[in-house]
Amino acid sequence: MKYTGRIITAMLVFIINCSYISYYFVVNGHVEIIEKIGLPVMVSIAWWFGKQYDRAKFFSEKDPLTEVYNRRFVYKSFSKMASKSKKVNSKINTLLIDINNFKKINDTYGHEEGDSVLKAVSRTLLANQNKSEIIARWGGDEFVIVSPSGVYKDQAKIIEEIEFAVRKELGKCPEITPDLGIAIGMAVYPDEARTLNELISIADSHMYKVKQKNQKPKTLI
Repeated sequence: MKYTGRIITAMLVFIINCSYISYYFVVNGHVEIIEKIGLPVMVSIAWWFGKQYDRAKFFSEKDPLTEVYNRRFVYKSFSKMASKSKKVNSKINTLLIDINNFKKINDTYGHEEGDSVLKAVSRTLLANQNKSEIIARWGGDEFVIVSPSGVYKDQAKIIEEIEFAVRKELGKCPEITPDLGIAIGMAVYPDEARTLNELISIADSHMYKVKQKNQKPKTLI
């Protein structure tokens, strides 16, 4: 969670109060004790209000479990990325990542272990994130990466690293041996579609074809 709201509100209140105290000192030749005490109190109150803003902004943009962006933020950001792409005549890669047989974890071992797997996936994606791309939890066990075409994403490497992270997470509970695997589908803007919904649909279709071709997802354990 960023500190933007807290820093801005606290600094504004600090500057305003210091200006008032300076003016009061010039006019009266002294500063009342209440003014000295009031400054840190007002800054503390401003910091608290700034924190509420930061929390509201965080939960409006981020998935609280995995701490990657949520679907709402992707929709909001994609239009800006598409506009920029048109101006420079570039492309946008949209990757849809799915955890095969994830439902087995929740059904057999509970949602807490399932949450641990989702966190492991998000940590892996964030560790390999380029600052120009967006990583988000699309819903359930699906994640999305939206990146400029200049950012090359090695899908095989992504799968390998995610599977390693999930295997490591599940290794904490030796009794868990589900047939988990990772599948990725990609669609390119504007070659294949011009809206985010269409891109996701096409990426999902590509991912399904990969699953059908492989027939059985790669086993992690």
